[in-house]
Amino acid sequence: MPLNSRPLKLPGAAQFLSAFLTVAVITAGAVAIENPARQPDLMAEKIDLGAKCQGVGVAGHPIMEHVPVEDFRADMELAASVGTDRYRLGANWREVEHTPGHYDWKALDERVNAVIDAGITPMLLLNTEPTWVDRADVPEHAEEFSAFAGAVAERYGTRVEGYEIWNEPNLDYYWQSPSADDYFEYLKRAYVAIHAKDPSATVMNGGPAPAANTETTVDAFDFIHRLYELGAKNYTDAIGVHPYSYPLLPSSDSKWNSFRVMERVRTMMADFGDGDKQFWSTEFGAPTGGLNSVSRAQQAAITEEAMDMMINDEQWGPLFLYTLRDTGQGSLDREGYFGLLTRSGQPKPVVNSISSALSHCNKNFEPGLPTGSVDGPDVTGSAGGLDHLPSQS
Repeated sequence: MPLNSRPLKLPGAAQFLSAFLTVAVITAGAVAIENPARQPDLMAEKIDLGAKCQGVGVAGHPIMEHVPVEDFRADMELAASVGTDRYRLGANWREVEHTPGHYDWKALDERVNAVIDAGITPMLLLNTEPTWVDRADVPEHAEEFSAFAGAVAERYGTRVEGYEIWNEPNLDYYWQSPSADDYFEYLKRAYVAIHAKDPSATVMNGGPAPAANTETTVDAFDFIHRLYELGAKNYTDAIGVHPYSYPLLPSSDSKWNSFRVMERVRTMMADFGDGDKQFWSTEFGAPTGGLNSVSRAQQAAITEEAMDMMINDEQWGPLFLYTLRDTGQGSLDREGYFGLLTRSGQPKPVVNSISSALSHCNKNFEPGLPTGSVDGPDVTGSAGGLDHLPSQS
């Protein structure tokens, strides 16, 4: 998620409800908030799914991944209907491994199956350490994380396309006292563990957020460069990036345009002998409400230009648009308005832009659509990753 627009950390049910119901009292004209009376929903034309190329997905929002599974299934059908064929789904270490060595798969199984049943290919984001982890002991807990990563790969295998190791680890919000050196210990161990269970998996670093070098953040280019100095060439199958450009078009020459920073990353990768490796844009989008937002027309233009630029450049791999549906309702926080759809599920103009870009896409990604549902005990143990244990209440 973009810098200075942090979502709530994964909260309890009461906080999720509060996030949905928050209403801000605002002086008229003081801030740009999505206003249905001012910006009416525009229904998208029917999309010709037969004309789409593959390689465009949705990056899930944590709130929407914690709704009842029936609602999540309905959202996956919506994701398919707008022409996307991939979904970045959170596989949260904290939620699966409450107790060291014991894995509760039930909720994640349900969501992986829902994505697959909609004809979409899942990509898993391995993220959020459990409360029993003390990050101060990096080597020990990097090994514990790698055990979790290996267990995930063993369970889901070819049903998922790949794995992103953490979200925006260059931000203190997601990685306390961010350090590429500490993060690399997690990345390299997870890479080895995942490939031991699923040799065909695509494993990538966590896409860094646009940021400056401060006490709590690390510049995205500097972060990736340091990973390469440490050996990322040998521990990644793709490079995860979050090249947000809003409020600018991706083609803008501004030094603040993270999309254009990727040219520096491309050159740096070539210098390390890794110039053929793809970028996977695991988050990209623009907010249409809240502070410092853009109009719906601007969101559509930004997205279509990014898609046109990416799909005509072989080094760009899949693009994951953040996110499917708005979660905000009168809030000042733009984080709630990145959706391709409104909170009620109505398409924004960006949906037609996706259709337009896909209709003249000239290359085709082949994710290898998964088949079959995940089947196994809901709760497993650490020995081999799949020992059956009594269900936990």
